[in-house]
Amino acid sequence: MRRSVTRIRATFVAGHTKGNGHIKNMSPDGLFLRTDTLPVRGDPICVIFNLPDGSKVEVAGTVRWSTAQLPRPEQAKAGFGMLIDQQNDLYLQFYEELLTG
Repeated sequence: MRRSVTRIRATFVAGHTKGNGHIKNMSPDGLFLRTDTLPVRGDPICVIFNLPDGSKVEVAGTVRWSTAQLPRPEQAKAGFGMLIDQQNDLYLQFYEELLTG
């Protein structure tokens, strides 16, 4: 799956876990968010970020993995990957603009 590398500030809520970070890369079906606050694998999650024009994007999905699962997590920059369960037209449009921009 082709991913677009980026750095966009974002917030998230996953169960009782809330945090801030930045989107490191994204694809039509998921994204990776760098953050020191790691949610639990399998938790439902909502990630929220603003586009350059000020539009707010919310994507909902499931936490698929985090750097805490790695054999030596202390050597990796903290973050997690999510699978987007509910497609968002604004998110997909922004992703396509990143690829063609």
